[in-house]
Amino acid sequence: MRFIGDVHGKFDHYEKLIEGVESSIQIGDLGVGFCTLDPQGVVQCPKPPYEAMKRAGSHRFIRGNHDNPTACRSESLWIEDGHIEGDMFFCGGALSASRAKRTEGLNWWPDEELSEAEFAAIRSAYLEMRPKLMVTHDCPHSIAEAVLKHHQVDKTVAQSRTRRTFQGMWGLHKPEIWIFGHWHLSMDRVIEGTRFICLDELKLIDI
Repeated sequence: MRFIGDVHGKFDHYEKLIEGVESSIQIGDLGVGFCTLDPQGVVQCPKPPYEAMKRAGSHRFIRGNHDNPTACRSESLWIEDGHIEGDMFFCGGALSASRAKRTEGLNWWPDEELSEAEFAAIRSAYLEMRPKLMVTHDCPHSIAEAVLKHHQVDKTVAQSRTRRTFQGMWGLHKPEIWIFGHWHLSMDRVIEGTRFICLDELKLIDI
């Protein structure tokens, strides 16, 4: 299985990454429903290459904080938060650090993170399944700190509901592998028995 990092609307590059590959999972921030204003003030909302994704094989995605949650739910290639497949567990969403500079409904959505009630159900399913492989957009709080430290980035990791919940889940069960993106940095390290793989934008790993 190929796992692909954040795409952020760079669909031409993304299509090259799935070319000739039977199946892949893009780990959020594909750019679903993410709109911008061009220099003339016209709203531009590029559509992901869904038809190419279907023709090329099985190429799906989870939701990031640069993906419109409502638009994701209407797309068959989206992997639902809390979805279980074999020994894999999926959960998208994250808190946007740049949310104050973005426009609600255009390129930011209040439900970019799951609610406490939704996370309670996610946590329960996770503990019942005890997956070997976690596929998420963000990661546990302490792992985000480890990613920044790994790259010598002097930055404080803000608290978020997603990272706090994942931290608690990891404390209760440690999967063999945890793949995530969001941080636009790469890291592949074993921490307390779990191999954490952070994929930079448009980076990939085959597992």
